[in-house]
Amino acid sequence: MRQMREMEERFAGEAGGYTDTITRLEEEIRHLKDEMARHLREYQDLLNVKMALDVEIATYRKLLEGEES
Repeated sequence: MRQMREMEERFAGEAGGYTDTITRLEEEIRHLKDEMARHLREYQDLLNVKMALDVEIATYRKLLEGEES
C-alpha cells in the first residue's frame, strides 16, 4: 500500500510538472502569434510604401522620357 501511495505521489508530481510545461508552452505560442501578427503588419506597411514608391518612380520616368523627346 505504501509503495502504491509513493507511486501516486510521484506521478502527481510529474503530472504537475507537465501541466506547468504545457502552460508555459501555450503562453509562448500566444506570444509568438502576437509577434507574427506584428511582423505581418510591418511587412504590409512596407509593401504599401514600396508600391507607392514604384508608382512615383514610374511617373518620374514618364516625365523624363517626355523631356527627352
